[in-house]
Amino acid sequence: MKAIITIARINYLLLISAGILGSFLQSVDGSAHKYKLSSRQKREAVADGDGPLVEPRIEFANIIPPKEILAKVYENVVLECHASGSPPPMIYWLKEGERIVQGPSDITDEAEIQTFGEMQLGLATTKSRLELECVTPRDAGVYSCVAETPYNKIITDSFLTVADLNNGLSAGCPTHKREYGTPAKIFMWMGNRLEVEGNEVRLFCRTTGYPSPLVVWMGPEEQVLNDSEKYQTLENGDLLVRGISWMQDMGVYKCLAENQFGADVAETFLYPTLGQFKK
Repeated sequence: MKAIITIARINYLLLISAGILGSFLQSVDGSAHKYKLSSRQKREAVADGDGPLVEPRIEFANIIPPKEILAKVYENVVLECHASGSPPPMIYWLKEGERIVQGPSDITDEAEIQTFGEMQLGLATTKSRLELECVTPRDAGVYSCVAETPYNKIITDSFLTVADLNNGLSAGCPTHKREYGTPAKIFMWMGNRLEVEGNEVRLFCRTTGYPSPLVVWMGPEEQVLNDSEKYQTLENGDLLVRGISWMQDMGVYKCLAENQFGADVAETFLYPTLGQFKK
């Protein structure tokens, strides 16, 4: 039975592998040529294990917050922002130019961003979500989604207006507004990640909540990924996968975050390339 399942999975991967790379490259703005291969010399260097394979690139993908947002007093507002590029973009949020820290794992420094400039392929779509609960006029203002790599930074702004459309008759925020804790939420993760076989990849899973959420990763076979020579869950929730292989590692990875007040899940599709970029 295990052999039959394995053969079925291989056939499935063969079917989707032919189109997954092109679809990923087109997902930014519908034109695959946006990601250009480096010079022949650079491509040869990659085959030898040196230097990036794709020219550094970053663009907002198909989901960004609207430029203008009108919310009623005490409503919940959710802003979502996707960015694609190489190296993998990090995403964070500002209000009126000031950094919004969603949790301990949202402290991204320059050294961490620089580490993503050392990959051979490094194509990824990063997703981030900012949730504003029970807004009041004090929450109004300009919110910025910032996507950043070691080579570039892009920003998109949204102006939030909070209006009392009920003439002061709104019920107000719930009195039990999580007085003792907040549910686990995932605020930054990856939708897709492509990298050359044999390399190490990091899959984002940044969380917020109180008490601090427990993060568990599951692999393509729905198996729990415990720390080992192959896998490592970092303190910030990200997953390291070492020595990636198309046959063994391609598929959907799930990050599950949970505390006693709630749970959240995010999925990432990992695609180890078959070496077609090395020529």
